[in-house]
Amino acid sequence: MIKNFVMKPLTKKPRGTMSWIEANDQAKINAYFGSRQEWESIGDWSTFWPAHPENEPQFLDHGYDETKDRADWTLGDMENAANFRGGSLVSGSMATGDITTPLAWECAAGHSFQGSPRLILTAGHWCPECVQKPADYAAQARSNRFLAQLETKIAASA
Repeated sequence: MIKNFVMKPLTKKPRGTMSWIEANDQAKINAYFGSRQEWESIGDWSTFWPAHPENEPQFLDHGYDETKDRADWTLGDMENAANFRGGSLVSGSMATGDITTPLAWECAAGHSFQGSPRLILTAGHWCPECVQKPADYAAQARSNRFLAQLETKIAASA
């Protein structure tokens, strides 16, 4: 009863997934389902099989030496992290170990932004413009090795 009288109507509201299907809103369909073809291949409850993630932790590469003490971070570490994400470090100097002063960065799409080494390296932030476009993550992964490894891990667990 709850599924039919509560959940189903919610999916047809303006922000509901089925309203996107009915309106053929490709951007939202692609961001949520991957593509319309992937949505069509979902099937019904008889074909549903819940994901069984591995119990072994899997570590991600962040593009810099994570064993290195933060007090020893250098401009080279920042450049490595930027290159790993397909971008570049624009700032030409950094005090060794200064993890709080914002630096200038550029993503692969050419967007410029500011972020401290702590924000970029330990908190995982990157381009504030690109992150707003989850439908573009697969395209971004072609130049961003961090996103590429996520795509690979997601595909392997599916």
